[in-house]
Amino acid sequence: NDLYLAVRRNGRWYEPVNLGPEINGPFNEHYPHLSSDGLTLYFSSDRLESMGGYDLFRCRYLPEANRWSPPENLGIPVNSAADDTHFRFTGDGLAAVFSSNRKMDNQGQRDVYLAYFTEGLTDGLALAHGSPLGALYEPIPEKQTVGGNEAANPGVAEDVLVEALFYKGDDLLSEPANLARIERLGKLL
Repeated sequence: NDLYLAVRRNGRWYEPVNLGPEINGPFNEHYPHLSSDGLTLYFSSDRLESMGGYDLFRCRYLPEANRWSPPENLGIPVNSAADDTHFRFTGDGLAAVFSSNRKMDNQGQRDVYLAYFTEGLTDGLALAHGSPLGALYEPIPEKQTVGGNEAANPGVAEDVLVEALFYKGDDLLSEPANLARIERLGKLL
């Protein structure tokens, strides 16, 4: 089982994109939760780094590199030797709920647990400009048929989402993703 990302723009869902080998491996990845910052992904997996069964993992999208960081096990006390799944932040970002079938204090087959964090996690805070995960998608121009030929619709104004440009120091134009965005913007203008 792999994790995918699907984006909805202008009321239309685009083809899902596999999140790639940094997240999806030969084991099972389930129950994704993208935090409010639009950059941090929490999910459950039975990969080798788990402590037994399914554990909760976290990884971060690195927009400047257009890739995901390696998944990191959330560790004890959140994870256990049992199956720990369905991680979700509370509204204030200071705690999270998750499901587990751990044996200690179990009231049924699977119980819901609440984990408090000693420090507020910025993952739970929303970005004002939205998630940069849209960079994983190439924009798909709307087409119309004109005289039997397919062409872009030049007479209709439309809203356009311009993706952010990410760079380190003076390397703005050396990043291939930035060059592609600048080229698309130039064509649009």
